[in-house]
Amino acid sequence: MEAKKIAVKLMNKYNTNNPFLLAEHVGILVNYEKLLPKTLGYFSNKFRIKVIHINNSINYELSKFVCAHELGHAIMHPHVNTPFLINNTFLSVDRIEREANIFGVEIIIPDSEIKNIGSCTVKNLSRIYSVPEDVVRLKKL
Repeated sequence: MEAKKIAVKLMNKYNTNNPFLLAEHVGILVNYEKLLPKTLGYFSNKFRIKVIHINNSINYELSKFVCAHELGHAIMHPHVNTPFLINNTFLSVDRIEREANIFGVEIIIPDSEIKNIGSCTVKNLSRIYSVPEDVVRLKKL
């Protein structure tokens, strides 16, 4: 199943696009913690305890997208450790990251939001929702 369909199904099931509430509904803890400056967040699944870790130095709006992106990993790639793969193998994680980005942008900017806003540029959507421009471009209408 593609990332957008999974995101839409989850939002419809719980009647929200708030990634923090969605994480709570599916039993995933969200922790804000001090992380390396370049690390916005990551997902861990140890001892059957699922946790989204978010850098406590980022603003709330960006943390919403980070939570949505990591929720995508939690739902679509629960047993894939992308930081490990990046640092210890030559395997590409591009597809996995792209899927999590699509999931995240669909949660943060659902189709109903686009319809409410009307005509808007990628740059404006990026600013309004604190989602990187290259990720907004993945939005599928």
